Amino acid sequence: MNESFEFVVKRPARAAFELLTDLKALAEAGQGHVRVSPVTGRPPTGPGSALTIHLPLAGAQEVLCETVEWDEPRRCVRRFDIPDLPATLALDFEEQPDGRTKILVNVSLEAKSMLYKMMLPMLSQKIRAQKEEAVREMQKRLDQDA
Repeated sequence: MNESFEFVVKRPARAAFELLTDLKALAEAGQGHVRVSPVTGRPPTGPGSALTIHLPLAGAQEVLCETVEWDEPRRCVRRFDIPDLPATLALDFEEQPDGRTKILVNVSLEAKSMLYKMMLPMLSQKIRAQKEEAVREMQKRLDQDA
């Protein structure tokens, strides 16, 4: 399943890139529901980086997040090793002539188990339904203090 959307923020591309690719800061903004920790021997950010994401709501699940593409401040692609449902998140940043930045987001989910293959249509529908709210929240967060 692939889902794409885009939005524009009142920040230059570099500032938007820095905010959206700093997973540690994003986790801290989530009021402690999600924690991240560095993977030993890997950089915490940039090319080749990897973090472990601790999700307390999913039965204390840990997810490996690896950066597979890094072209600062234009593109960041990360792969999330979620059991039975690996996901890829691609962020593309296009600076506009007026100093704002268009952000293109592509989410790709790959159902591995029969359970997730059966649930994928419902999950896809839920993502589409919540997409507009997520875009508004990201826009609001990035436009603050811009």
